[in-house]
Amino acid sequence: MRRLVFAVTVGLGLLSTAAPGQAATYYFSFTGDYQADFTLDSDPSTAIYGSDFTYSLASYSRIRSVDGLFDGISTTNADLIFYTLASLGGVRIAVGSTVFSVLGPQLFTGSAASPSFNLGTYYFTEQKLPGDIHPQPVATALTISDAPLTAPVPEPATWAMMVAGFALAGGAIRRKINRRTTRMT
Repeated sequence: MRRLVFAVTVGLGLLSTAAPGQAATYYFSFTGDYQADFTLDSDPSTAIYGSDFTYSLASYSRIRSVDGLFDGISTTNADLIFYTLASLGGVRIAVGSTVFSVLGPQLFTGSAASPSFNLGTYYFTEQKLPGDIHPQPVATALTISDAPLTAPVPEPATWAMMVAGFALAGGAIRRKINRRTTRMT
């Protein structure tokens, strides 16, 4: 009986250390005159105020240090700004000194401080060039979709619970075998 109480206590303790689930990851893919592929959290509000110095104002959300492939450049340091409709919507991508900025729909719901991206395909026909007050024509589409699923790596607490379960099952089998052996003799 003591062993059962101990096993249940250990199991509950391990379960309480398991990490909470994460928000969904969205895949962003630009096609056309500008091409880019990257992923972001579906609700990046925790990243907005994170240690990577990302922030937002009422007119936009800014996310820094984004990994991806941007117009043929692979980087871990892209700077993204998602504009509200009050700022003409769209998105700005800066990789080093290269800046790509398109005007169009607002790509998120909620406030700029707590954006939630909208899934779908968006078409952009106007590009805002740095230092130019007149938009230039562009033919670019952005698709925001759920990121492809990958096999998750178990958390250490999950491994510990699995090992504890195998140990409990093995102990129960061994105890059952020992009872049979003592009855036979």
